[in-house]
Amino acid sequence: MAAAEELQEEAICAICLDFFCAPVMLDCGHNFCRACISLCWARAASQCPQCPQCRQPAGPSPRPNRPLGNIAERLRRGGRPGGPEEQIQLQLESLWREKGELEKQERKERWICQDYLDAGDVLSRCERAELQQKEWMSHKLKKEPSVCSEKASTLEEVARKPQGALTTDTGEGVEESQGPYTKVNVTLDPDTAQSRLVLSEDQRSVMQGATQQSRLDSPERFDPWPCVLGCEGFDSGRPCWEVEVCYGSCWAVGVALESVKRKGPIDMSPVGGIWAVGRYKEKFQALTSPCPTPVLPSIVPHRVRVCLDHAGGQVMFVNVDSEAVIFAFPRAMFAGERIHPWFWVGKGSQLKLCPET
Repeated sequence: MAAAEELQEEAICAICLDFFCAPVMLDCGHNFCRACISLCWARAASQCPQCPQCRQPAGPSPRPNRPLGNIAERLRRGGRPGGPEEQIQLQLESLWREKGELEKQERKERWICQDYLDAGDVLSRCERAELQQKEWMSHKLKKEPSVCSEKASTLEEVARKPQGALTTDTGEGVEESQGPYTKVNVTLDPDTAQSRLVLSEDQRSVMQGATQQSRLDSPERFDPWPCVLGCEGFDSGRPCWEVEVCYGSCWAVGVALESVKRKGPIDMSPVGGIWAVGRYKEKFQALTSPCPTPVLPSIVPHRVRVCLDHAGGQVMFVNVDSEAVIFAFPRAMFAGERIHPWFWVGKGSQLKLCPET
């Protein structure tokens, strides 16, 4: 039974969440319905086609995956292998899946190597920034000892308490922001939840169900990607809230513009009106544009604090357990639009909103 369920999951398109219809395979190894991936690329703003799942560049012409199409068609009809020919076909399918697993393992090893290369580049940039900061401090100490000492103390205080007041480099010195963040209660909006998402009665927990929920479609509801917004919208202030990852390795949390696209494939990046971090299996990353920014695997959090500074155009994420800043997006222009908490929940994952304390 477990093998049958696993085979059924492999035969489902990640875009339409239904059995494959004329599936094609991208260079990264992910499969999609030909019509789904064509529509996704047609609506995307990027000139270079990318895989919607891993954001890797895609080739100009995806390859048809006929064996996978045959499996999906058989599952759609509810057929079961019976005769010798079908037994042979089943063995061939098993070999094909084994080959796919080997290819996935090879890609995983390449991604890990790339993560270390990216991490080295991030560290080198941090070292250069630290060196520039030391040079600036040395220069200021010679000219304005008392003022510079006061600013240095402010920086140290912020480093110890990342959830408090932030600082912004203005070129002439360090300017304090508008004060600390305010913890707020956040609940999930069922009117925006994609039809496979299951919300708890108190609207604080969400997971992806095995079947479609009985919900009426509406312009506010996400479809087909498994997303949901928070009921609360913010057009001012500096609110923050915490999200616990109960289990799973396919999830993302952040904020989105109230006008974020709800139907069809969406661009999960600031270009698409979304500022978020998340995990997709082995990769933990910030959903930046044009490509996600890898975050070191050692800081994959179990509890994330989302900090929004609406007036300052700042979105920051903090690991609640270590109080370390996970990622801070560059200054954004919200143009006065309301911002809502945003969640993406993949298969086998559950997210829970932590109450204000």
